[in-house]
Amino acid sequence: MEQPPARDDLAAANAATPGQALDGGSTPLHLKNIKRRFLALNNERVLRVREALKPEQRVFVDVLPLLFHINHPSLPGYSTKKAPIGVADYTVPSRTIDAAGRLVKKFNYKRRAMRVYSIHGLYLIGSSGTIAYSEKSDLDIWVCHEPGMPEAQVEALREKCDAISAWAKTLKLDTTFFVMDPDSFRRGETEALSVESSGSAQHHLLLEEFYRTGLLLAGRYPGWWLIPPDREVEGRDYIANLINRGHLHEHEFIDFGEVHPIPAGEFFGAALWQLHKAVDSPYKSVLKLLLMEAYAGEYPGTDLLCTRFKRAVYTGETNIDRLDPYVLMEAKVDEYLLARGELDRLELARKCFYFKVGERMSERAPRFPEPRREMMAELVQRWHWSADQLLVLDSRATWKIHRVLEERRMLVDELSASYRIVSEFARRHARSSSINSTDLNLLGRRLYTAFERKAGKVDIVNPGISTDLTEERLNFVHTAEGGVDGWLLFRSDYEPSGPRRSTPLKRAQSLIELVAWCHFNRLIGPQTLVSLHNSASKLDSRELLAIIDSVRRLFPDGRLPATDMESLRQPARIVSGALYINLGLDPLSHHTRQGVHLTSNRSDALSYGGIWKNLALTFDLLLVSSWGEVLTLHYHGDSALADCLCDYLAWMPLSGNDAPPPLPVYSFSTARGMAIAHRVEELLRDAIQAFYHQSHGPTTRYVLRIEHDFHLLVPENDVPRHQRIGSEAELVAELGRAQDAFSPIVFDRYAVEGSLIARLVEQNRPDVVQVFMRTHNGNMEVYVLDERGSLFFQLTEHHSSAALINQYQRFLESAIRRCNATEHAPDATNVSDQVEFFVLRRDRHSQVYVERLKDSALPRSSKQDYLSIQVIGSPNDADQGVFSLFCEGREFSSLEYGDDVFTEVARHVLSYRGAEQRYPIYITDADVGRSLLGADGALTVQTVHFLRFKRAIERRLNEALGDL
Repeated sequence: MEQPPARDDLAAANAATPGQALDGGSTPLHLKNIKRRFLALNNERVLRVREALKPEQRVFVDVLPLLFHINHPSLPGYSTKKAPIGVADYTVPSRTIDAAGRLVKKFNYKRRAMRVYSIHGLYLIGSSGTIAYSEKSDLDIWVCHEPGMPEAQVEALREKCDAISAWAKTLKLDTTFFVMDPDSFRRGETEALSVESSGSAQHHLLLEEFYRTGLLLAGRYPGWWLIPPDREVEGRDYIANLINRGHLHEHEFIDFGEVHPIPAGEFFGAALWQLHKAVDSPYKSVLKLLLMEAYAGEYPGTDLLCTRFKRAVYTGETNIDRLDPYVLMEAKVDEYLLARGELDRLELARKCFYFKVGERMSERAPRFPEPRREMMAELVQRWHWSADQLLVLDSRATWKIHRVLEERRMLVDELSASYRIVSEFARRHARSSSINSTDLNLLGRRLYTAFERKAGKVDIVNPGISTDLTEERLNFVHTAEGGVDGWLLFRSDYEPSGPRRSTPLKRAQSLIELVAWCHFNRLIGPQTLVSLHNSASKLDSRELLAIIDSVRRLFPDGRLPATDMESLRQPARIVSGALYINLGLDPLSHHTRQGVHLTSNRSDALSYGGIWKNLALTFDLLLVSSWGEVLTLHYHGDSALADCLCDYLAWMPLSGNDAPPPLPVYSFSTARGMAIAHRVEELLRDAIQAFYHQSHGPTTRYVLRIEHDFHLLVPENDVPRHQRIGSEAELVAELGRAQDAFSPIVFDRYAVEGSLIARLVEQNRPDVVQVFMRTHNGNMEVYVLDERGSLFFQLTEHHSSAALINQYQRFLESAIRRCNATEHAPDATNVSDQVEFFVLRRDRHSQVYVERLKDSALPRSSKQDYLSIQVIGSPNDADQGVFSLFCEGREFSSLEYGDDVFTEVARHVLSYRGAEQRYPIYITDADVGRSLLGADGALTVQTVHFLRFKRAIERRLNEALGDL
């Protein structure tokens, strides 16, 4: 049935029962009068919604019910033929048909009977049609579908809503649709927490807000309208009685459930939710927190606003302005704070309400003021606000930083105080909180990131207070008071010796933190005059301006990524940032003062010149996280670069699917600044590539060289950690550690220069054992990379390459066979029994290259090349260090010979060779327990364990040989 214009409806309702209470009985006439009055008020507010929109936006309200009633492919919101349609009890008015005709040429609506109406009701909820609605307000819409709708249908309905939202954006309207099953909602089932949905935080309070602000656009009215104010507690029984008596049909209305009384446990979650909303809209949240505080103060006999609204309707109130939901809320908070005598809080509450309405009452009223302005004028007069007060409040958009900081402190204090009162009430009266643990953690994270202070964090101090904090002049002042470096920010000139030293706007430990605070709070604009007062720091104005300019280009207008609940569900990660090196520092200044200029063909900024000087000394990280935090970190000292690199990579777990974004790197302090920045930026990219983009990245070991020292980055608890290592020999020992899985070794590109190890590890492959040999100064250097990338090194006399290869081949084949048979993890592949052999050489430019020996070129085994020596020890024997050596079938046991067992074996070997043939003795097999192999702490035994045992036994044998 097409409804008459709203104001005609309201007039008819007033004429029917002017200023009188409705009949208290539950007769059909009584119910008809109730519905008529509520519909009259509803339609008048819908009309106000329409009039508050711009002419080109009104089509949205006009056609919205039609978009859910039919599925026309040319109308906005069409997504699929299977989308559920049909709005219950909806007759398409002529104005809607005309509006649809303007959207689609030759639109022809044909009324058809439907067997199923999938949509039971469309409602606007919130500030729409109230004094608090403005052109910046969102439109929140409940789409209530038939209970039990299949999930595929619900998803199609959500897609339709998304398409309508996209169309609304073309009209410059922000809309949020909530697809709801009334039965599920009544049972307390909630959507996951999101930016728009409060999840489990406040079910009953949300319903209370719906009953006093909800506007029926089309479909069935709320059954709550028909329940008298004094029968709220028995509402379900009351409605059931009407149905049983035939006064009401169950398909006329929607039952969203009872709202009274609100469980005490819900107040805590609701308070948390309002603090979450306060991050972006503090004034609105203060007002709602105070309302909850007022509710809690009346517990358990809470007089809810929705009940006040209904009571007024039932007793004959028809003035839509006095029934405005936000006017009712302001009055409730007023009463509460006046009763407590808290006049300062009362003034803040009124100010919050004033800002929410957004009418600039200091300005001259138009000739025909809108109802909302007339309502606000009445309130301002009642509050006795002066013209000067109004002028100050109306200039909020241009408040500067001092006023904003004062305002923020006052808001945060009020939010904290109100939150403490409400949460204390919940702890006192509630057995448990209504909010679930997941939502509690998410809201906790949101509040932590917004309000928690910590070192290096940049506070965002202007949450919806002022729109222009830009300063005409800012002065950055370096200080070293008490021997501690720091930075101060002033609005005007700085006079350190003046009689009246002004209070700084901000103090910070680092310049980057201070610049970031200015930028992200938008104090620095294109016309801001920036000056610098420096004491001990060598930073000059040119460098300061370069830093500011780089931050401005990286983060235009100080915009931060939106922090949604999906981001908070995940661990915080870095979304963007920058790295600044050597701020105010010339790494070569000492040499310059002495007139020394470093000359060398070494251009690496981390080991520059002939003395291998590190030119990257201090690091300042500026990071923006997915939780919306702006963080600054400072590093200096011998391990500054490695610490900075590892801390940055630690934001992204190695086992995850995401790599940290590459960082732009800047260094403005010296002529070599660009080269320094390029070198570190290159290092960062290479490390990210090694750890995150290679097949074995999460187990990679990364070798970096700074000056003469090596730094090894090793995965630990799913993030890279570093250790400082001195010489290359110490590095080889460290790389020889056993690994739980294949762990490739990656050298930084400059650390490769002239390094044998860097070249040979490039050949490493999983599940393959590789032997590398080099003759040097009459000795043979042997490197072995085993199946998991562990590096083994042995230096031995160079007697016969063939003998060396043969004995290694035989020993390794035996060790691999034992690993595969007894110690290999069941879910891993076997180690290849084909050992690869390589020779390391240098070309005429002293560059290292690796040459693989083909299998056909390997020397064949021969009894003349070596003797067979096997070492055997059982696990029980190993604890006592007891084992046997078998040489050409003869057993030499430590039980028989004790410590002389090695001397006896060496003497026996000499008997085969002759007294003059004292080349090294090698063992060809070892079958001993984990203890003797040094593998007690390892998950499984690997080849390197056997090689270490081999080296230890051979050292003792050859020492004994030398003593004979």
